[in-house]
Amino acid sequence: MTFSFITYFTSTLLADAYHAPDPVHGKRNYTYMDVVRATLGGKKAQLCGIAQYVNLVGVTIGYTITTSISIVAVKKIKLFSL
Repeated sequence: MTFSFITYFTSTLLADAYHAPDPVHGKRNYTYMDVVRATLGGKKAQLCGIAQYVNLVGVTIGYTITTSISIVAVKKIKLFSL
């Protein structure tokens, strides 16, 4: 649940800050890290980058575990139906 909230939050931040600081004529920020650098700058941007990669690793591990559990469940269903 935490990872989904972080993903939602960062996606919303990126959408809101696509043109920063001026929403009409501001510089385009193509990545989340561009938004963080434009908003926070310096060391805080590096800390947010680290947090973003930790979140990515956590989501990847979560999807891998969920996939393996689902594959085992499908194999059990196929075994019972034979």
